[in-house]
Amino acid sequence: MRKKGVAVMIQIISKNLTLTDAIRNYVEKKLSKSNDYIKNEKIYVYLKKINIGYTIEIVTNFNGSTLTIKEQNEDLFTGINKIQDRFIEALRRKKEKIKSKKSMTKNAGKKMAINDIIDDNLIEEEYHHPKIVKRKLFDMKPMNVEEAILQMEALGHNSFMFLNSETDTMCLLYRRKDGNYGYIEGNR
Repeated sequence: MRKKGVAVMIQIISKNLTLTDAIRNYVEKKLSKSNDYIKNEKIYVYLKKINIGYTIEIVTNFNGSTLTIKEQNEDLFTGINKIQDRFIEALRRKKEKIKSKKSMTKNAGKKMAINDIIDDNLIEEEYHHPKIVKRKLFDMKPMNVEEAILQMEALGHNSFMFLNSETDTMCLLYRRKDGNYGYIEGNR
């Protein structure tokens, strides 16, 4: 929900919990402090009632990478306070890291200008064969297709693999070039 003066878009999704105006306003007030770090980005907030309290999760894109913060607490409002502090701190650290990299790149360019020009004949060509450069292992939480779409959007990915809670099969959800979604379901 966009409010006057708020540059970020906050979407709150609740499970096993009635999302009241008081909870919504509290979350929006707390996360509006992130305006110093991110602009024009969606922040997804997942609130879930569990046996021993609440699980709160914040997911957003920050400078091309996904930032996810989780918190569990017996009290919902205390959990929101704690996760807000951790979220702002994570944004601050990422912003400083980006500034540091930009500074290093700027300085490296200046040093290169001072060095002699490198002869192209001295550079050896490298043949690059595609290879797996990243592996990811994650828990497959059963969810329906609508939840998978929300999760994929929250992560900012173009595809998302999940365990379909209705069919108990592995599925792949992906964004098509026309803006719609594609869905592939495995056969048993």
